[in-house]
Amino acid sequence: MEEMVGLTEGAKEGLGEGAGARKEESVKGMGKAFWLLERREVLGIFFGGLLGAGRISLARSLFSGSSSLSPSGLPTTPPLEPKMVEELVIAASREFYDNAEEGNVNRGEMKLALECLSAAPQTPLIRTERDFILATSQLCSYNLTTSSTLPLTPIEIRLSKDRLSFVARLLASNEDAYKHPDVLLELVEKLGYRGDLLARVRTLAMVAEASLAAEEWEKTREVCERMCGEVEGMRKGSEAVTTPNTTATAAAAADSPDLSSRAAPPPPAPTTTTLYHSASDYAWRACFQLGKHEEWTDLESRLRAMGQALILCPGERIGGLLTVWEGLEERVGKGREERRSKIERREKAVVVQSEPPSSYAQQDPTPVAASRTFSRAAAFFPFSTSTTSTTSDRTSSPTRPPSSATADPSSPFAPVEAAPNKRGRVALERD
Repeated sequence: MEEMVGLTEGAKEGLGEGAGARKEESVKGMGKAFWLLERREVLGIFFGGLLGAGRISLARSLFSGSSSLSPSGLPTTPPLEPKMVEELVIAASREFYDNAEEGNVNRGEMKLALECLSAAPQTPLIRTERDFILATSQLCSYNLTTSSTLPLTPIEIRLSKDRLSFVARLLASNEDAYKHPDVLLELVEKLGYRGDLLARVRTLAMVAEASLAAEEWEKTREVCERMCGEVEGMRKGSEAVTTPNTTATAAAAADSPDLSSRAAPPPPAPTTTTLYHSASDYAWRACFQLGKHEEWTDLESRLRAMGQALILCPGERIGGLLTVWEGLEERVGKGREERRSKIERREKAVVVQSEPPSSYAQQDPTPVAASRTFSRAAAFFPFSTSTTSTTSDRTSSPTRPPSSATADPSSPFAPVEAAPNKRGRVALERD
């Protein structure tokens, strides 16, 4: 490398007085023009050749300038400024990328394209190029094909004017891709849409369409809510851009002696407003498709989706959406009334079951049962004092009050002792 640069510089110094004539001959193609190149150009050709030949490790060591020593014994400075190193590395990497026949980053030209980027410090541009190569490899891993059923090549992805179309093809060819929206959003950013909110909303709209086709209602609802959140963020951002600080503007205009500075604030940025309206168009259409789907039985969630569509849709679309929304609202109202009536009937049934019994049922059955039992038992006990009386006499005679040892003798109910009956005793003994 140093010999090439020295040869060029020596040729320049040896021109002498005939420099003008020799330069004129070189322009006419009559002599070698190598000496006309600057040192920077010579080094650029040299390092470009190294990278193009795949000598990436050697180019990396020469770029740093610390692998060799100067005549004074000190480390040499980098031969090129960082900006030129960045340009050389990206150019060589793109050359490998464009010539690759497949997108697998682990072999062939795609592998060299990725290794080239490691020969220089990782600047934002180099990181962006690296992400694009990795995204290409990821897309090609899904076996996407071109219109002629041939495998997708990296050059087709780079030259495409709408790289998001590859995401739509990925969702159409892969049944489970819609289940991973974060992976798809990261892929979109690596394809060159980092920081592009409209691209994020469009990707979420494609995910919602795929999940709706798979009848994944809850997944579609989550994606639609996320998409509406992105659109709301864009709306707030556009308002912040288009609405200037009027207080600061008025104060600056008052302090300025120039009357021209007191003019009206600048008009809204058209690009921000246009992006917001485009994102809103994707969002309200996805919400409308979800809300009008009759096979989804969650009427309240459908009503919320239709409400989001009404908020985001343009004015000329409100009439058609309002008809669908009113039908859903009526059905939701009927469902709420039915649930309310069921709850009221259930509450009434609980109250009836918890009411106290009637007055008759509240009477204590213990005295009644005791009286009946006593009456049945009393029939088996004789209350007559005569041992010779018959059973009929005992049952027909009135019941006497029970005797008491402490009863008053003068009382008419005092017990009278019967005289012993010897004949009755003999008869009993005989029996």
